[in-house]
Parts: sequence; structure tokens; C-alpha cells
Amino acid sequence: MLVSRRMQRNNLRKQCFLLLFCLLGCFRSEAQPVFITQLHKFNGVYTAVRSFVAGPADGALYGTVFTNTSTSGIIFTINRDGSGYVPIHVIANRITQEFQADLPEASVIEAGNGELYGVSAAGGANNAGILFTLHPNGSGYRILHDFSSSESLPASLIQGGDGALYGMGTTIFKINLDGSGYATLHAFSDELTSLHGLGQMVQGSDGGLYGAAYGTFMGNTGTNGESGMVFRINTNGTGFTVLHIFGTAGDGKNPIGGLMEASNGTLYGTTAAGGTSDHGTIFKINPDGGGYSILHNLAGPPTDGDGPAGTLAEGLGGALFGTTFAGGSKDNGTIFKIGADGGGYTTVFNFTNGTPSGAGPFTGLIRGRSQNDIGVFYGSTAVDAGIFAMLINPPLQITPVTGPPPTNQTVIFWPEWAINYKLQSTTNVASSNWVNVTSGVPVTGVQVTSTNPAVFYRLVSP
Repeated sequence: MLVSRRMQRNNLRKQCFLLLFCLLGCFRSEAQPVFITQLHKFNGVYTAVRSFVAGPADGALYGTVFTNTSTSGIIFTINRDGSGYVPIHVIANRITQEFQADLPEASVIEAGNGELYGVSAAGGANNAGILFTLHPNGSGYRILHDFSSSESLPASLIQGGDGALYGMGTTIFKINLDGSGYATLHAFSDELTSLHGLGQMVQGSDGGLYGAAYGTFMGNTGTNGESGMVFRINTNGTGFTVLHIFGTAGDGKNPIGGLMEASNGTLYGTTAAGGTSDHGTIFKINPDGGGYSILHNLAGPPTDGDGPAGTLAEGLGGALFGTTFAGGSKDNGTIFKIGADGGGYTTVFNFTNGTPSGAGPFTGLIRGRSQNDIGVFYGSTAVDAGIFAMLINPPLQITPVTGPPPTNQTVIFWPEWAINYKLQSTTNVASSNWVNVTSGVPVTGVQVTSTNPAVFYRLVSP
């Protein structure tokens, strides 16, 4: 971050430190290295973003959003900088002639071939859900599979390393990109008829599929799987194994979000309820089912989140980031950070309904590009629906404020999260001769005096 006295008339001038990265007008920051910026806000007709994914082929973001009547919605695309928002397909009400798709859940992904694939938990020929495909521009929509009542409630898809699509609802299924080869790999009714997979599965580094299923009746508190389980299954349908059953006293209940495999090889997830305060948990488990432990018991409002529903995302340095649908200082949801070992848990953002950020994040976070310890995540809100970007360790900014005479004195401020950073100055940015203005003591501003018309300043991390 450099600031020239020649530019002090522009008091709001902001320049990036180490990385020239610009988001569309950060509207809020807290006492953490986090900025949140709104990428898109849906009009009042649409109130709930239900799925949100990043496309690996074109880098765009795709999602589904539904109307406040919960009878129809759209599939949309938007660029990661917030431009290019386009509703590409209408999700029709099941009572219409289209029978294309309907609530309660619908999701879409971009496969490696550049085409979009999705599922809906209702609608279709049997009103039990469909699997469909369409081009990224919305054309070429066609149904690849109509689910039967015994295969109902499909909620999510992933593409496996073999190119096939895998998903789950009341069953775990597999299908090829052209719609051929549909197969049921496992029916949860083999354990309990109340089980249902809502979050995405993940293909582990060992090639197996890992996921979590929850009790369809969310109030269940039993100890035999009614409150959910973590499982593993091979891509050919063999080797289904229950790794953990939720619901015992003090344990989590109802894992709505999917699992993620971190860079350390451990699986991480959340439960929407249970734990010591019944506000949900963050847990980890090894791929072989060992090492299960609760990393954090959510305490609920006003100091903590409540009801995490999305999949966790790994940031730089192995830290995990996630969202809660409720809780926080305004009981409108939070973004939290936690270490892979459970240490360092903190709420980094509190949502407030009615602000540009919206409220009630349901879909978790998606990690974007990162560089020089700067991480970008994308997310969406289900209440007052919107799409936002979160910048972790964002580019530092110095806001110079020219005070009253004498005119050679200037007050320079910087963000609170950079409280231990050093302010340095130079009269020649091409040189390596930077002089410390502050010593790194906890300050977020300083008054400087200089008669030189061109002095540049930068902030340096401790």
C-alpha cells in the first residue's frame, strides 16, 4: 500500500498491498482480516438461494434461487467479480405441464465437459425428482432421469474422477453424463427409512465416496441413526460402511451440510443441531472412521452461530471456514473460522437482515483464487437473497486525511485488523530504502509531518 502526499486531496483513494485485487465496493469489515462485499442482490420475488457452486470449466458461479411462494425459481450464472448475472433457466412449478423441477431442494453443477447438470427433489414424471442437463447459456435443457418413489428426494450431485455423476437422496446413485448407466448404489432404507442425504458427497483421495445422511424428521433424537450418520461407499456400490452414528448424548445431530476432505486427509463436517447447547457442532473424522471428535460446540446467539447447514471450505494454512444459518449478534447467521485441530475458533462476520449482505447463509462457502496469503470465498444467503464475496487477509488500505494547518501534517489511518503492522515511508518507490514510521506497536493511525511533496507510505505485516 502506497500513499503519496500529491494524492491527499483524494481522501478515499485505496491502493492494494502486495496484490492488486479489487472487489465491488466492500461494505463492511469487522475486527478481523475479513471484508464482505455484495456481488448480486435478488429482487423481492426471490428470497432463498438453495444451491451455489463454482464451475471448474469456465470459472463462473452457478446456483438456484426460489420465489417467496416456494413454487418456482431460476437457475442463474454470475461471474466471480459480480458481473454477468444471467437467469438461464426457469424452474417450473410441478402443477404446470412442464413437470421440470420443483422444491424442496434443487442444485446444479458444471461438469468437466462444460455442461450443467442438476437435480430437483420433486417434479418429474413421478413427482419424485429429476436429473437434468442444460448448456451454460440455458439452452439444450433435457431430463436425463425421472426418479421413482423409491429413489426420491435427490438433493446434490458431484462428478467423480471417472467422469460419472454421483448423487444422493433417499438413495446413493450413479449416472453417466449422457444419461446412460443409471444405477442405485445404495438405499438408505437398508439402515433406517428416515435417512436422507442432503449435502454433497466428496470423493476422497482413496477414491471412495464419503457423505453424511440426516434424519428426515429433524426432531429425531434417537441413538440408532435417526439423527444421522457418516458413511463411505465405493464408486461401484460395494463396501458401504457406516463410519459414525450421531445422536448420543452430547453428540451432534442432523448433518445437513456435506463433508469435505482437507489437505491433511481428514474429513470435516457440521451438524445443524446437537452438541452441548443443541445449536450444532463442527466435527472431524478419519476416512477409516477413527478419530471422531467434536471440534466446537456452537453456543448460539448472541455470541456464537446456530445451525450450520453448508459444507466447510479450507483456506490458506489449513484453516476451515463455514457458515451458520442463524445465531450471531443479530441471530441472522455467521461466518466462522476454526483451525484443523479445533483451535482458534472465532466468528469473523455477523449477518444482519436488511443489509446488502442478506441473512441466513445456507449454502456454505466456495473458495476462489488466492495469492500472497489473500483468500477469496463466495457465498449466498437464503433470507433477503443475495450473493457475496468474502476476502480473507484483504489488501491493506491506508486512508490519508489532511487536517487543518499546518498543511505539512497528515493523519493516516488503516484497518483495525492491521493493528500490529508497521507503517513505513519513502520518497522513492523504486528504491529499497523504506523507513519505519511506527514500530509495530498496537496502533491503527498516526500523524505524520513532512515538507516533501511526494512521500509514499506502506504497511508491512509483523
